[in-house]
Amino acid sequence: MRRLGNTQTGIQETTSGELDIRANGAEVAQFDSSGVRNSMLYRGTQTVPASTTWTIASGDSAVIAGPVTATGSIVVNGTLVVV
Repeated sequence: MRRLGNTQTGIQETTSGELDIRANGAEVAQFDSSGVRNSMLYRGTQTVPASTTWTIASGDSAVIAGPVTATGSIVVNGTLVVV
């Protein structure tokens, strides 16, 4: 098991190949080869900044909670859903 940060806040690799993300002593998310799991609120930016490009590759899917302002670029070769 490897850790980045202290036991209260940080990233920990588990023996089953997952990454556990902890904040303030609580597990807030897990990452594995299938994606991200959490039981919390999802928060994301509503702006694609100028001179920034977000790319969704062919075969990938992404979700954005809108409204979204794009002064930069969003390149969609896969699937993008705006909710």
